[in-house]
Amino acid sequence: MNFVSSHWGTYNFSVDKNKKIQLDNWGLDSSPTEFGLGLADAAIDNLRITQPHVRKGWLNNIGKSDGKRGQDEFIPISWDEAFELASKELLKTKNAYGNSAIYAGSYGWASAGRFHHAKSQVNRFFNLFGGFSSSFQSYSYAAAQTLLPHIIGLDLYSTLDDHTTWERLRRRRRSFDAVRERSVRTRALNGARGGAALGPSATGRVPPRWRPYCTPARAAAAKSSRAEEAAEM
Repeated sequence: MNFVSSHWGTYNFSVDKNKKIQLDNWGLDSSPTEFGLGLADAAIDNLRITQPHVRKGWLNNIGKSDGKRGQDEFIPISWDEAFELASKELLKTKNAYGNSAIYAGSYGWASAGRFHHAKSQVNRFFNLFGGFSSSFQSYSYAAAQTLLPHIIGLDLYSTLDDHTTWERLRRRRRSFDAVRERSVRTRALNGARGGAALGPSATGRVPPRWRPYCTPARAAAAKSSRAEEAAEM
């Protein structure tokens, strides 16, 4: 049996005689999500971009502004042509303004494995190219990364590892104020990455989908939290 993991959980995958990919929820996942099942269709959708494209006006007037940015059409080109265009523009920028003029700090979700993490690959490439301008903190947590140490004495990621469980909050709090959205949909997305959603569930167990991401430190935190909850009951 073959498996594939993503931010939405782990799935069984197979290929039929027509080479069509089929995804199914993993049988050992106690709380499967439906989000990842659409990945198979997305891989062959007509909207999927299968080769490089470049703006027509820019290609006809390289290095000059034609005023059509945001309005022009994009035309397909070969990978060899795309590499050639990109390498020339990067070298031109580096030679004229230095590596600090190249921004490679943007990030986003990618595959579960770190090797397939888009930002890591871009950073590796530009480090070999001489460096780049990066970003500080993230657009996901934004000011929380700066403010929380001054408010609660812990950095953001420490609070994610030692987060109070939802069951404990339910029993001990009359109200719950959230700075960020905490919908069921959002928790399902974050669950596969660990962190706040990694704490013990109502049954006191770490759901199977999250176990591969449960480090010894997180496991110890979850065990300690369960012990405190048991003492309060």
